[in-house]
Amino acid sequence: MISNIRHGILFITLILFYSCQNNPTGDTAQYTTKDSLYQEEKSLPVAVSEGEMCRDFSSNAGHAITKYKDNILVLSGTVYQTQSPAGDCNYITMMCSSTKAADTSSLVIKCCIQDIRRTDTFAMDRQASIRCRFIEFKNNVILLEEVVM
Repeated sequence: MISNIRHGILFITLILFYSCQNNPTGDTAQYTTKDSLYQEEKSLPVAVSEGEMCRDFSSNAGHAITKYKDNILVLSGTVYQTQSPAGDCNYITMMCSSTKAADTSSLVIKCCIQDIRRTDTFAMDRQASIRCRFIEFKNNVILLEEVVM
């Protein structure tokens, strides 16, 4: 009888020990999953209008760079100009000034579109929505690059 109880306790102990090894609670595997989920959530596109981006860079460029640098953006605004290829980029330009004058003190948003066929779909003075990421801010030009899905 005591032998049967010992065997039963040993059997239950082995089952519990085996099940604990195959169920990593508190292990780094859970944290990796959470981290990867967090990264996926962080990479969701952020909708931003041309006006909002212009205001951000006009008021505090350093803060704006920090705000936009690690995000995928969906920029919406009015196309001011499309430019033919310069290197491997075709640029879509959006102006920050309401006068649309080509003066060097006003901010300009330029987005690099690498597929020339895609550039042809944008018309001047029409609304556009471009999935892009921030590249740099230099000489009053906010440079973005299209992100292909």
